[in-house]
Amino acid sequence: MTETQQNQEPTGNDLTQTLETYLRAETDVQARTILETHPELLTDPQAEALWQQVLRDNPTVPQRITTRHKLWKRKRRQRMRHAGEPSTASEHPKANEEIQWQPISKLSDIAGLIDGMYADDQEQHRLYLEAREKPHVLDDATIQRAVRLYTDRLDMLTTVFAPQLARWQADPLTDEQRQEVERLTVKIADLRALDENIMALLKEIEQGTIDAVMRKSDLELGIEAVYGKTPLTDQQNQLAKKIDEWVKGIEQRGGGDEQILKEMYDYMPTFKQIMDGSTRDQMDKLCAIYPGFYRFATLLNDLASGMQNGTIKVPR
Repeated sequence: MTETQQNQEPTGNDLTQTLETYLRAETDVQARTILETHPELLTDPQAEALWQQVLRDNPTVPQRITTRHKLWKRKRRQRMRHAGEPSTASEHPKANEEIQWQPISKLSDIAGLIDGMYADDQEQHRLYLEAREKPHVLDDATIQRAVRLYTDRLDMLTTVFAPQLARWQADPLTDEQRQEVERLTVKIADLRALDENIMALLKEIEQGTIDAVMRKSDLELGIEAVYGKTPLTDQQNQLAKKIDEWVKGIEQRGGGDEQILKEMYDYMPTFKQIMDGSTRDQMDKLCAIYPGFYRFATLLNDLASGMQNGTIKVPR
């Protein structure tokens, strides 16, 4: 091999072939050797994008790929620590050693990666929107893999692609190059927002996966069947639970409606707060979830009806 050939930068195809060789390694020793002899697998931003593609193309990830990915991430963190740089996703790169900076000749390759990720994620966003309506078709493992994928993706946008584009912007560029770098900078921001939306969707879908359904009691499933996806806020649940537990406490001590009516005054502001901030469907769902709250509401309704029709005399 000539000196010129040795100094040539690896092309996207070379990197793809190297990653495929790494994935086909039969033993961990062989895999580590490949990482040691091909450090670009640990530093080139295209390597991370290739991993994203591998994980996306294998929704049921074989154990071999999972093992190789864990080894790659561990070696990457070790390389970052050796360079004295942070290895957590929340920290940004601080030195050139952490990123293998690309020459402007790689602009078209980087553009292809960013545009490709954006197109892929738009399609995934559409699919997850559909899955939100029937989350039971997915399981916990699928959602967890997707969360890891987009967590890594967001990290890569922040710690690899954004710094690379910022570095190019500081370099002397042709008008065409500068225009393309500025376009990609905007696309990175759009891609980050898109991926954050996907993460929010995944969090929502996670509540209704087939595994989540199997963990629910018959009562919870019955409530969902009757009230569908009527949303309840954390505050609504907390306030209703407060009344529910108070009523259950009276029941456990052998008390009944009379004692509840005598002592409910202190909980009237809480009940009013719930009523003022809830729709009829939300109130019905809260009553179905919290029996003590339902008893409180029923007694209060009976009291109001009795006062209105005169069966309960109101002191004057």
